[in-house]
Amino acid sequence: MDMKPGEVSEVFSDPGGAHFIYKMISKQTLTLEEAKTEIRTAISSQRYRDSMKGFQGEVVFSDAYFNPPGKPATPPQRNRTGKRKTPPAQQRENHD
Repeated sequence: MDMKPGEVSEVFSDPGGAHFIYKMISKQTLTLEEAKTEIRTAISSQRYRDSMKGFQGEVVFSDAYFNPPGKPATPPQRNRTGKRKTPPAQQRENHD
């Protein structure tokens, strides 16, 4: 942020191998009222991404749930750590 309008930055590289060059077009200071909408949007987006992390990754599909009655179910799938996951139907039986 020390650059003056019209200046071009040095090349920045990230660990993923991408390279970036920035050019300062202009600078201005916003009041809190002017920046409120952008701040709210950024915080809302971050909270949404954080809440979605709980739903991603550890998904187990159980044939006991998806198979029609009378068809044999396959054993539960394993998660990324190799531990066996209990199908939802068996989890309810174990907690009742």
